[in-house]
Amino acid sequence: MKRYFHLYHLFSNNFSILSYLLTSAINSVAAEWNLPFFMIGLINFAGAISYVTASLFFGRLGDLFGQKRILIFITIIFAFFNVLGFFWSNVFELFVFAIGVNLFFGTFFPQIEGLLSKREKALKIDPASTVNRFTLSWSTGNIIGMALGPFLIIKYPYITFGYGIALNIIASYIIRRDLLKNGEAIKFKPSYRLTVAPKNIDFPRIKLYRLVYRTTLFLSGLVYSAVLSLFPKVISMNGLPVRISGFLIVGANIGVLIVFLALGRIKIWVGNPILSTIFLSVIPVETILLFLPPHFPQIKNSFLDLFETHVLKLKVGND
Repeated sequence: MKRYFHLYHLFSNNFSILSYLLTSAINSVAAEWNLPFFMIGLINFAGAISYVTASLFFGRLGDLFGQKRILIFITIIFAFFNVLGFFWSNVFELFVFAIGVNLFFGTFFPQIEGLLSKREKALKIDPASTVNRFTLSWSTGNIIGMALGPFLIIKYPYITFGYGIALNIIASYIIRRDLLKNGEAIKFKPSYRLTVAPKNIDFPRIKLYRLVYRTTLFLSGLVYSAVLSLFPKVISMNGLPVRISGFLIVGANIGVLIVFLALGRIKIWVGNPILSTIFLSVIPVETILLFLPPHFPQIKNSFLDLFETHVLKLKVGND
């Protein structure tokens, strides 16, 4: 594994966990405070605008000053910013925190991606392998962060912000030490399969493929972000505790991981636009399900029945 992943993929994974811990925490607290859908959407909209703004204006700072230097600087700042999470008390503070979180990650992830792609290109690693490994490390972080986020912010909020403070301090120290030792280079001896480029790619049509990819990513991102941000509110409205919302929606991120693992190995879709279109058709088909009425009462009853059954068994056994 040391020749397949390295330190900065580990950072991608751990900061992905933090990203979804904080994002789900904001939405879970908003649901706990019984904020209306419009207000929750507005908080997430402000965060999304901040993320895009940071990516556009700060994402390329690493090209000017070095990605590692920028990472050191922003992780130190964000360590102190996480302290604000201990003092949430009103909607304005949620807005400020959502904007600050997205400003950080809108700056952070372009630095990590730029560092990996630029330095791994010098190591002659196949660009597709760089993207796949970054996505896998990021996706596994999503699963953990999304599952635990609502639960921790409701039951043990100090763990969420304590993790953020500790992670940023440790990361800034390790990156600084790496910068002093290796400069902006990445010391990594890749396995042979990382340097083997895929075949049968229709490069003359690569611009069209990129356009389709970006359009699909944008449209699917709208649906995914809306569901992710409003799900805790929907959960609370149907009588289920907000703290379990992460465990219910985490299936989405598990699905992402399974797809990348499967399609990363079974590359029958590479250079095959017709098959790729069939795979992409799942997005509009699945969107239809959003118009169907939810069945949370049945889910609620199933959870309660399961809970009561286990409690009764334990009680009978103790008696």
